[in-house]
Amino acid sequence: MNYLTLTAAAVFFLLHLVSETIASFIKYNFSSLGRHMLGISLSNIFAIASRGFVALYGISIAVVIEKSFADIQIYGYVFSFVLILGAGFSLLLANLKLSKAAFEDLIQGKLPLHQRFRTAFSANDTTCLIPVRGVAALMLGTQFIAVVIAYGLCFYLPQNRLLIISFVPLVSMMGTLVTILWVEPRLASMIDADNVTGYSAAREFLRARALSFSFCAALLLMMPWLMSGSGS
Repeated sequence: MNYLTLTAAAVFFLLHLVSETIASFIKYNFSSLGRHMLGISLSNIFAIASRGFVALYGISIAVVIEKSFADIQIYGYVFSFVLILGAGFSLLLANLKLSKAAFEDLIQGKLPLHQRFRTAFSANDTTCLIPVRGVAALMLGTQFIAVVIAYGLCFYLPQNRLLIISFVPLVSMMGTLVTILWVEPRLASMIDADNVTGYSAAREFLRARALSFSFCAALLLMMPWLMSGSGS
């Protein structure tokens, strides 16, 4: 039961990351296709699904903590691996794009659906005019990964778990503000000037998010050592 619950929490969190990544991929790629509103509509579906998955993750990992089904070290290993998988998926989509001809064929083509999907994507090697680097890149995934760090701290400080979890919205808000006030407006202005740049925006945005996920994975792996060091 203990490993089953932990595994369920890991799967739900991975689906959370995957859903958010797909949402961003759709939003920027559809802008390059000139289908802005359709892209926003479809990306919202995945964004809403992501909220459901992170809620299920929260319930599952709360059970793990309350029942002492795992410790901080096991948690760190499991969710570092999940974050690395999320980073890999983000990099995979960053290097793919959906061309207009492929999109039309996907919607109206007569081949079987699985064959149309196989030919719908091509390599995305475009260069973005607006780089997302440094602190901004690390902050891009904060709103999605603050919760996994917080629950990791709950293993070490269970008596303060309510206080720790209460800080999650604040930390998430900081990442959200960087995204919606600094990164996305600049990318949106670039896309408004030329729709085709949506491909480069998708590549830059998803690569930055992959960096953020990888950074969080490293933090989780170091957390047992950092916490034991601070307590000594």
